[in-house]
Amino acid sequence: MIQINFQNLMSEVIGKTHGITTDDFRKTDELKKRVLKSFNDKKHMGKFPFMDIPFKGGELPELEKYANKYRKQFKNLVIIGIGGSALGNICLLEGLKHTHYNLLSDDLRGGPRVFIPDNVDPDLINDLFDVIDPKETLFNIITKSGSTAESMANFIIVKRRLKEAVGDKYAEHLVFTTDPEKGDLRAISKNENITAFSIPPEIGGRFSVLSPVGFLMSEFIGIKSKHILDGAKEMVNLIMGEEEDIAFKTAYYLYILNEAKKKHIFVMLPYANKLYRFADWFRQLWAESLGKKHDYDGNLINAGQTPVKSLGATDQHSQIQLYNEGPNDKVINFIRVENFNREMKIPVEYQDYKSTEYLCNHTLGELLNYEQYATEISLTKNERPNFKITCEKVNEETIGELMMFWEVVTVYMAEFYQINAFDQPGVEEGKKATYHLLGRKGYEDYQI
Repeated sequence: MIQINFQNLMSEVIGKTHGITTDDFRKTDELKKRVLKSFNDKKHMGKFPFMDIPFKGGELPELEKYANKYRKQFKNLVIIGIGGSALGNICLLEGLKHTHYNLLSDDLRGGPRVFIPDNVDPDLINDLFDVIDPKETLFNIITKSGSTAESMANFIIVKRRLKEAVGDKYAEHLVFTTDPEKGDLRAISKNENITAFSIPPEIGGRFSVLSPVGFLMSEFIGIKSKHILDGAKEMVNLIMGEEEDIAFKTAYYLYILNEAKKKHIFVMLPYANKLYRFADWFRQLWAESLGKKHDYDGNLINAGQTPVKSLGATDQHSQIQLYNEGPNDKVINFIRVENFNREMKIPVEYQDYKSTEYLCNHTLGELLNYEQYATEISLTKNERPNFKITCEKVNEETIGELMMFWEVVTVYMAEFYQINAFDQPGVEEGKKATYHLLGRKGYEDYQI
């Protein structure tokens, strides 16, 4: 399991001005009790169905069967989606496969190349068709609603390219991941005999990666989806087995830091390239779930903490100066990996030079982790709140643990603010304005 160290958030380490004090705990003790009770009551009422996914497995057997049947038939797999329909896939691909996966030979890769164009930028989509042949490609269209403008626009373009390339066999190159009953994409799948997998209707897009949304791709390229679920399951069991679990503590401390210490920016800083796109996935989860104007009672609260992604040691040379000496309005979350999947020793060379002699016989993993610890020390000396998540290594179980952990932290955080973690009214306003501007029926009178 992942390990978490909170000591650098406390006043005993970074001082009373920026660290959490016993007085902060005292003032929020009743709120803490209400949040714990509310969370547990809602969990037992089935209000958090994303926590049940690891125990159900979803359509995993069907996904395995489908992938085994079609994996060798296609040279390319293209994921058409945006937001929660794409970010989770990008995280799984870049976290659990070779850094240059698409450049490996077919034998070493063991599955199709994967492309995830998560935008409607015309250069992006045109460039995609420059490097793939539709005849050799399976396109997975993902949209829970079955009507997301960006996904549907790209789907229409894909279908036209497929019809030009393979004619009436275009449906063999398409698979949908969408609501089991509702939406235009589900209707199209039935009308045109296109295979479709289901996103659990009770699961929101940004909470849906541990479902066919992420696992169709996983099964095609050799990621062990079951092991991801096993990691998520272990995290749920840990959370539900303790009165004040690590997810609750994380949310509690972040709430105090945001409200009492005005730390309105949350920086996720993994010291591992394979977790960099995990920070992308997290940004949507945190921002879209917690950035809310009103609480349950309609009070104006403008809740939310701005998530920022960073990468160690890369951003020691671009952002750490700001974090150390700029406005003290941030909390930094380090993610450290103890054992990298492929270590590399620094050879004994140039021992007569001060800049290189001390590096010899160390490994790159040691260097990276010493840099993490050094950055932690410097931030702490400057009274900058920071905490550390430590993973033994990056694998399927770890990713499952981290995803479930942060999903639960997000829901706990929403309980502190008494807001709905599962809607996105600020996003919907933009969608409605887009529909009006493009002339979608039913939105003619929308005021912009």
